[in-house]
Parts: sequence; C-alpha cells; structure tokens
Amino acid sequence: MAVCSLVLFTGCKGKSQPAQEKDNAKTEQASVPRPDNEAIAQMVKNLYADIAKACSDPSASMSETPNYDEKYGSTDWKNTVKAVVEHDSKKDEIGFFDADPWIMGQDAGDFFASDIEVGEVDEQNGTPVTLNLHNMGNVTKVRVIIVMDNGEWKVDNIIDLTNNYDWKKSMKEYLNS
Repeated sequence: MAVCSLVLFTGCKGKSQPAQEKDNAKTEQASVPRPDNEAIAQMVKNLYADIAKACSDPSASMSETPNYDEKYGSTDWKNTVKAVVEHDSKKDEIGFFDADPWIMGQDAGDFFASDIEVGEVDEQNGTPVTLNLHNMGNVTKVRVIIVMDNGEWKVDNIIDLTNNYDWKKSMKEYLNS
C-alpha cells in the first residue's frame, strides 16, 4: 500500500515525465554558449591576435600593418573613420587621431588582449564584448561593440572603460563641431 501511494504521489507533481524532460532540455540548452557568442569571441580573438602579431614585428612599419578599420570595422565605423580622416586632411594640425583606438595608445609593445567576455548577443543594438588590452605595461579595460554587417560580425565601436572614452561618439561629435 505504501508503494502505491508513493507512485501516485510522485505522478501528481503537475508535469508529465515528457514535459519535465523538455524543461530540463531547455535549461541545458540555455547554459550552452550560443554559436553567435563563439563566433563573436573568435572574431575578437583573431582581431587582437593580428594586432599583437603586427606589434611584435619590429621590422614592420605602420604602412605595412593591416588596416584594422577595413578588415574588422563595420560599415558605419569605416565611414566615420574615413570622414574624420578626410576632415583632418584639410587641417595643418595633428587632428583627431592622436592615439590608435585599436591599441589604446600611440605606440605598441608587449601587446595582447585578455579576459575576453561576450555579453548578450543583440543583433539590433550590438553585442558588447569586454576585454583587457595590455600595451607597454598598461592595462586598459575596453568594451567593443560587435554588429552583424553584411553577414559578418564587425566592430562598430570601441569604448575605453578605463578612461571613459567612447571612440565612435567622440568621432561623431568631432565631425559635428
């Protein structure tokens, strides 16, 4: 009699066994990284590995290093950078870019990225990726905003969290001043 009560009692928890298994499967799926997270993380790792490789080659001149804006930048990022460069070409001053947003400095040495963390994937507003950039003994916490652009994940903005500096916002303000 006790065995029958136990069987009936466990069978009355509100969900059938198949429904409970579906809920368990949903929970397990949610904890597995989405393919987009992995693709974004890999793109950011590739970007900063390319930069680190270029920075470690003492024989390479700046003209020989890849154009990271072209290779990794979104269409809007590239257009904004291009507009700033064109604006500055009409001046006799240094202009906007007194530092490189990709390395958070004017020069690079012993450069690498660490602690890459992909935030929640948001194809409409951009996916935040937080990381630390190590350059010449300095560590800068950075948030890179990644967007889907022509079928590829691209960098749409770089924000220096250590110094509270939003590169794209600053470029657009510079162009509108």
